[in-house]
Amino acid sequence: MLTEYIQVIPKIANFFGLGRILKIRPAGGDANVNFFVKTEKGRYFIKIVAEPYTKHNKAKETYYVSYLANRNLPVVRYIPTTDGEVVFQGDGIVAMVQRAISGCNPIPNLVTVKQVGHFLGTMHNLPFRSVPQRHGWLSPEVYINSLSQIATLKNQAAHQILDAYESCREFADNVLPKLPNSVIHGDLHYGNVLFRKNKLIAVVDWEDSMIGASLLDFVSSTAYWCFEDGRIRPRLYGALFESYISVRPFTDAEVRYLPDCLRYVGVIQTIWRFINSGHYKKDLLWGLRLKIPA
Repeated sequence: MLTEYIQVIPKIANFFGLGRILKIRPAGGDANVNFFVKTEKGRYFIKIVAEPYTKHNKAKETYYVSYLANRNLPVVRYIPTTDGEVVFQGDGIVAMVQRAISGCNPIPNLVTVKQVGHFLGTMHNLPFRSVPQRHGWLSPEVYINSLSQIATLKNQAAHQILDAYESCREFADNVLPKLPNSVIHGDLHYGNVLFRKNKLIAVVDWEDSMIGASLLDFVSSTAYWCFEDGRIRPRLYGALFESYISVRPFTDAEVRYLPDCLRYVGVIQTIWRFINSGHYKKDLLWGLRLKIPA
């Protein structure tokens, strides 16, 4: 399959006017198949979408990135064609292109989490009425479909997930829709952040960006950056929390429901892992145990 994707890269390069290809190197990816491509004009990152997203949905993703770039947030714009097209569609694939930048995925420490918190708070402060809605993994349409798949299973883990979701239903149905919304990234783990010399230079992979509750994005990021094996790391959480509220203080409702939101996101993350990991191996249920100490 990787060879088939490589064969279509010249068409993508020609579509975006990237110049003659000199080198192609796989760049990994979970939801996508990514490549670094060196041409006579420069170095590029080509994202071939492996999940069933439409060209229209991906065009919305590029709009989000441009919107944030225009407000000086550290993101990498998608490259358009001379006709303004930002999404390639052909040979059964959808693809986009960005300039490749040099940076490293960070480890969670006080320096990195403070910058991540500041980024989130700044982004969540932006007006969003002009930004189109799109769906990410935190969208109800996505995880409710996954829940229906889990409901057909008869093993103990499936029952634990369903019970955990039921315990969050009051929050999901009656509280979450009333919380403040903003542009959210939705999947801000350290694989989607690039640092250089201890400075955040880019937040990438806006696959799951959408308009949603700001608190969802904060607690989802908290789960990635401030927990280890389901246990919170208090100093990291304190650093993330303080840096976030230094630019965007929480509302009273967000403070009150923060623990409930973390548990809810932990359940949703567990649903995603369970469906996409074959229902086995390791402890896929650690997200059910997430909690912030009183």
